[in-house]
Amino acid sequence: MWINASLKDDDDIQRQVKSLYCAANKVRGTFDQCSPAVENTLFRAYCMPMYAFQLWSKYTQTNLKRLRAAYNNACRNMHYIPRNVSVRPHQVSHCVRTFDAVLRKNLYRFFMRCASSSNFLLDRFKCLMLFTNLHFSSIIQRACMVETK
Repeated sequence: MWINASLKDDDDIQRQVKSLYCAANKVRGTFDQCSPAVENTLFRAYCMPMYAFQLWSKYTQTNLKRLRAAYNNACRNMHYIPRNVSVRPHQVSHCVRTFDAVLRKNLYRFFMRCASSSNFLLDRFKCLMLFTNLHFSSIIQRACMVETK
């Protein structure tokens, strides 16, 4: 997690993009001759974890699109999918979560952990959220809207 003077999360998103590309290239180079099942497991272990993105609130959509493209390119790279072919059918058929599904699931789990916490500070924050109708961040607000549909 990076904190800068403007309090924007774009630097942290760029760090995550670089980390994702590095992880995908490292895994593909190291485990080049693996079966598809092992590739899926390695992709889930090395490329799906994105730390602290639940806290992003000030970012540009361009950077989020870059992160989505990096995730899809990492999936293409791991599974030898050509660049002109959509990665989504492959993700669905091999039970690999799409980028939006990863965001939704992790945000929802984070939100539910915070909601069920008995921590005094989180309790006060939940009361403040209910009183002022605020949400943790714009990403969580979108994730909650999607989960309730």
